[in-house]
Amino acid sequence: MFKTRVFTALTGIPLLIGSIFLGKIFFAALILLIILLAQFEFYSILKNDNVHPKMILGLITGGLFPLGAFFKAGSGIEGVLILTIIIYFIWYLLALGNQDIVLDCALTMVGVLYISLSLSFLILIYSISDNGKLFVLTVFIGTWVTDTSAYIFGRLFGKRKLAPAISPSKTWEGFIAGFFLSTLVVGGLFFVPSLSLMERIGLGAIIGTTAQLGDLIESKLKRILKVKDTGWILPGHGGVLDRFDSLIASGIVSYVFFSLIL
Repeated sequence: MFKTRVFTALTGIPLLIGSIFLGKIFFAALILLIILLAQFEFYSILKNDNVHPKMILGLITGGLFPLGAFFKAGSGIEGVLILTIIIYFIWYLLALGNQDIVLDCALTMVGVLYISLSLSFLILIYSISDNGKLFVLTVFIGTWVTDTSAYIFGRLFGKRKLAPAISPSKTWEGFIAGFFLSTLVVGGLFFVPSLSLMERIGLGAIIGTTAQLGDLIESKLKRILKVKDTGWILPGHGGVLDRFDSLIASGIVSYVFFSLIL
């Protein structure tokens, strides 16, 4: 399992890093693809006899957020959010005779906001300044370091359960390792000249915390739905949502951090 995880990571990480330096359009296109795949997985594991999220509508409205972020940055996100709310209100009104419409509508929109809106903040980070691509790379590195160190240290030294009711395999030892190594590594990234040492340390601590919270959020979702993985497309990691759940949280908070200090 570990070798498979490493092989998949060694294949996927160069693709992500390459998209960052190829340009904004390539990076945004890859984020759009990740969003659509993750949403597809989300709606697929939700479907049962009582819940029928509208996958096509969810994918269409979800795809609008990265496009809004690419063309109009923050104002684009705001515009798409307003448009999405209007679309879902219209759907709700037109389907009023369906007794399950409230739940179907709510869960479809949750998939859009939880995945598409959240990951679109990575495109906003890219556009936030001339150093945007380095900021995105920093968030990726911090998140990867957090995930990897928490996984390895948790397996080797983990004894105290972090949240046994949500994810029995996660431990406090892994959480602390992820936090401190993210803080240490991001703090040492001297290729981000516009951030001071203390700002990099602060960002590393934020990523080391929020990335693991993002992982726990998705773990609770899988626990509720009684599924092991959201998909199978990434060998050793499960689905796309399994791999990018940490970035859902760390990307949003990192964007707020950059917005406050720049």
